[in-house]
Amino acid sequence: MMREIIASALIVAAPAAARDTVRRDVEGYAVASCLSTQPSTYLRDQADGWAAHIVQRKAFQMKAFAALSQVVKAAVNHEPMTTIVAEQPPKTIKQLPIQYCSEVIDIPNVRAQIERTITQVRN
Repeated sequence: MMREIIASALIVAAPAAARDTVRRDVEGYAVASCLSTQPSTYLRDQADGWAAHIVQRKAFQMKAFAALSQVVKAAVNHEPMTTIVAEQPPKTIKQLPIQYCSEVIDIPNVRAQIERTITQVRN
């Protein structure tokens, strides 16, 4: 029992490993693809710049990202937007597109396409 407790403590105390650059870029591209679907001109502009930066910096082929973008956009059409009730009167529903898009990478079919894209980019 004591050994299990110590082992658990060691696992919790171990620092998390940073994502490698390919994973970070592919996940970032997925988030940018989501942001590009939002009604805000500012978010769409930022998404375009973020995606272009990823592709230009790594000289990735757009073909590797086309399927990912399509899967993200399909998921956005089916998954409800993250919302909260505004704290100040009137208590309206407030959409949270940045949080929503940051979590789109955890939708199962998006995550699966991210993994396929990572494999394509690395090969």
